[in-house]
Amino acid sequence: MLTVSYIRDNRDLVVNRLKIKNFNQPEIIDRVIDLDNSRRAGQHRTDEMQNELNIKSKEIGKLFKSGNAEEANRIKAETLELKDSERSIRLEGVRRVRRNHNFRERPVYVMNNRDFYMKVISKCEEFVLDKGDPRPTIDDILDIFAAYQSELVEFALQHQRFCVLGLSIQEPEELYQIANHYLDDYPEMQARLSQALHDNLYKIDYFLYETDTLIAKDKIRINLCGHDAYGIDTVRNPMWSVYWPMDKHESMVKEFKKRGFKTGDIIGIEIDSDEKPIVYRL
Repeated sequence: MLTVSYIRDNRDLVVNRLKIKNFNQPEIIDRVIDLDNSRRAGQHRTDEMQNELNIKSKEIGKLFKSGNAEEANRIKAETLELKDSERSIRLEGVRRVRRNHNFRERPVYVMNNRDFYMKVISKCEEFVLDKGDPRPTIDDILDIFAAYQSELVEFALQHQRFCVLGLSIQEPEELYQIANHYLDDYPEMQARLSQALHDNLYKIDYFLYETDTLIAKDKIRINLCGHDAYGIDTVRNPMWSVYWPMDKHESMVKEFKKRGFKTGDIIGIEIDSDEKPIVYRL
């Protein structure tokens, strides 16, 4: 697999190999490296914050033992505030049909289709360069689609109501086209890959239709409907669309990743008096 660490250490080599497939956009590779740098920086900040929490917790215990409850409670309040900032994010706005409810709690599925396409491209790279033991086959590549789609179906069937956190839902055309043409020198395999990519878009749509709560960048639209995409007739609660501005997308993705939001978490969404949503990881 073409890992991020490999891309970091062999940037020029990766760019030159991709040129063989008529991919002449090295800025995308540089973007991958920049995002990894941001991830590392975010992890460093998280580690520093956790270290600060540990120090304050020890200090609180000592203050209570010494009888200085007032100072202990003051530091305890600071600690709770620090913990809340670790687990919550304030977003720009919300669209909802009913305004008499200001809180919603849901299990969350974290969707990152950018990572999915990169995984497909990496497996194609292994095949083209004859890497791996054994060399990947077209079935190995298609297994990536099958595993992803099975994960979506299983999550939707496990949860009557759920939320989707869209770190990456609608991908840039470039990544789709890279995957769609990576095996052009192998027409029969490429035809199967192209069909799988096309079908996968519909599978994602089916899954999104099942959610009643979407957290994503602005301008992402989902139509609420009743249907039987997974063999059950469903009519969801009124849709909530909680969003951040498009021009802040990359920074918001970093914030969610820094706070460790992951599939299966229970999240709460609270709407304040200014109609600004706050997303909590419970």
